[in-house]
Formats: sequence, C-alpha cells, structure tokens
Amino acid sequence: MILLPLSLVLISAFFHSFWNMLVKRSKDKTLFTFLTVWIAVAVYTPFIIVMQPKLVIPWQGWACIFGTGTVYCFYFLLLPKSYDLADLSIAYPLARGLAPALTVVWAYSFLGERPSLVGWLGIALVISSIYLFHAREMASDWSGIVEVLRTSLPAIATGVSTSIYSIVDKVGVSFVNPVLYIYLTFLFASVVLSPVFLTRYGVSRITSQVKGAWGEILTSGSLCIFAYLVVLFAMQMAEVSYILPLRSTSILFAVLLGLEVLGERRTWIKAAATTGMLVGVLLIGLA
Repeated sequence: MILLPLSLVLISAFFHSFWNMLVKRSKDKTLFTFLTVWIAVAVYTPFIIVMQPKLVIPWQGWACIFGTGTVYCFYFLLLPKSYDLADLSIAYPLARGLAPALTVVWAYSFLGERPSLVGWLGIALVISSIYLFHAREMASDWSGIVEVLRTSLPAIATGVSTSIYSIVDKVGVSFVNPVLYIYLTFLFASVVLSPVFLTRYGVSRITSQVKGAWGEILTSGSLCIFAYLVVLFAMQMAEVSYILPLRSTSILFAVLLGLEVLGERRTWIKAAATTGMLVGVLLIGLA
C-alpha cells in the first residue's frame, strides 16, 4: 500500500511544476496567474457544495484563512513576476527550495519546534545552493550583484511567502477541514485581487485572455488546488516522514520542464545548484 501514496505524491509534485510551467509559458503571466486562481475557485465550488462541509468555523480558523489569503495576494503577484525575470529552471528551485528551509526557521522561532542537526544541515545546503545559482554573476562586479538581485528577488520573495503561509496553514488545518480551508483561502485571495485586476486590465482584456488561452488557464486552475489535495489524501495513507521529502521532487520536474519543454539554457552550475537544493530539501523533510 505504501506505493500508492508515494505515487500520488510524485503525481502531485509533477502537477505543481506543470502548472507553474504554464504560467511561465503564458504571455501575460500576472493576468494568467490571476485567472488561474479564479478558475480554481470556480472548478472546486461544486465539490465544496456537494461535500456540504461543516461551516461552523472558530475564530482561530477564520484568522488563519484571512492570514493565508492575504499572503496569497502577494504570492500570486510575486510568482508571475519571478517568471518574468528568470527561467523556470532557476526561479522555481529558488522559491520551492527556500520555502521549506524558512518554514523550519519560523517553526523554530514561533512554534517551539526544534529541528535536528540534519535539518540545519539541509537549511545550510539550500542557502548555499541559492548562492551557487548566481555564483558566476556575483563573482564579477557590483553590476553583476545588482542584476542578480533584480532577477532573483521576486523568486526569493515567493519562497518567503510560501514559508509564511505554510506555518499559518499548519495551525489553520487544526481548526478547519483542509479541503474547505484551502478553498476559502483561494476564494479570499481572488476576491481581494479582483478590483485590482479589473482596474488594471479591464473586462475586455481579461475576456480576451480567457478566449486566447482558455485550455491552459483551465488546466492551470484545476491543477493548482488539486496538486495539494492529492498530498492531503496521500498523508491519510502514509506517514508524513515519507510524504514531505518526496514533494521536493517538484523541483526536479520543474527543471526538466524548463530545459526540455521551454528550451532553457543548460549549465553545470544550474545542475549543481538544483542538485544541492533538492538534497537540502530532502534533508529538511527527513529531519
């Protein structure tokens, strides 16, 4: 039976990297991401209605929903910006690798959790890999450092956002059904962001984007929530210690999609940094 949950986690990891690849490939990445969020809400609303979940949510649950929803507003603006400035095979590992490392730090600082030596080693490896991604540029001169900061800060900020809502979610799902919780956080973010995007783009431009890429938007919106729900289902069948490290394989999938599908440049530095990032996240998961 262990093969089924592990297979589900691998599928989830691929789905997550795949919908990020769709964002990277889109023309207007920010608008595409916004539409992805709304499609996700629309697709899963019937399931929520059918489930008829218990809607008596304590104030702690609502606080976490609003907290994560607020962070999502930044996340869904930072994610497309990171892909505007950097390759998928660089931005995705930076964001997804930094997130678990920072999550451990936040858990240590605010939840009283104490990671093992292996966990701290994983964090050190992740931080080293972030430097390695840009070692060549940062070793040149100040202009190289400035350029690295310009192209990588959105991806790093995306990772920071992910680490923050991960800690909030850990508390939130103890008060709210996880399926309902993730749905409400997406709904909150989509409602808050709607006035901003309607003002910036207008109804006609948004409609044109939907008509021009409806298939990819529908796929991206369906997968962005489904990828997480698959992990939740797998966690019910196997120990978390097996599940969490495997989720980091999404980094490998994203790099492969960037290289093979999007035709991004192959370098030994990128390969070494990706490997270091993947090993570091695995150590954090096993800590």
